[in-house]
Amino acid sequence: MVYSSLRDEKMEDNNVVLDTSSYLVRLFIGKKNGEQWLKEKRLEDRINVPDFHIANGHLNNEDTIFYFNKCSKNNHCNIYASQITNGNWGEPYEIKELNIEGFTSTQPSVVIIKGVETIFFSSNRPGGKGGMDIWFSQKQNGTFSKPANIGESINTIEDEITPFYNLIDTSLYFSSNWHYGLGGFDIFKAKHQ
Repeated sequence: MVYSSLRDEKMEDNNVVLDTSSYLVRLFIGKKNGEQWLKEKRLEDRINVPDFHIANGHLNNEDTIFYFNKCSKNNHCNIYASQITNGNWGEPYEIKELNIEGFTSTQPSVVIIKGVETIFFSSNRPGGKGGMDIWFSQKQNGTFSKPANIGESINTIEDEITPFYNLIDTSLYFSSNWHYGLGGFDIFKAKHQ
């Protein structure tokens, strides 16, 4: 299991916090042995780049590419990836087709739809409906297409975030703070036609 956790960079093994100004989100790997989870391991610094938040990871269907965010301390995020070969993580690289200078692209979620690798993500880029919108792009010949806004049936004048496409029920799950719900960010589901 690969997960994100907000931790003090200077925290000792006994979880004693030495300096509360140095909290960063980092990626960790946890492994399960039977019913017990073994002690987690922080991914190496070429993934967990110093002075950046590293989070929101998602493996492709073949478990060969790990997509994630590299975010500045003021929460400007870009989507990156790392090739995984025989359990070894390759050098991270920016997915330039999905990022726009000065705007955030975050929370990548990858799935194969009708034989095509498709990535969903949230962004506040131009051309949206307002705030953070959900966008998607398809990978053809190793390159992602120009991102497209998923549309106004999902995106609103406020924020839509955390997209996840479920192949079992062919539905997109996401959070919104505008669609009618209980207040704040609620979880919604949109069936794919």
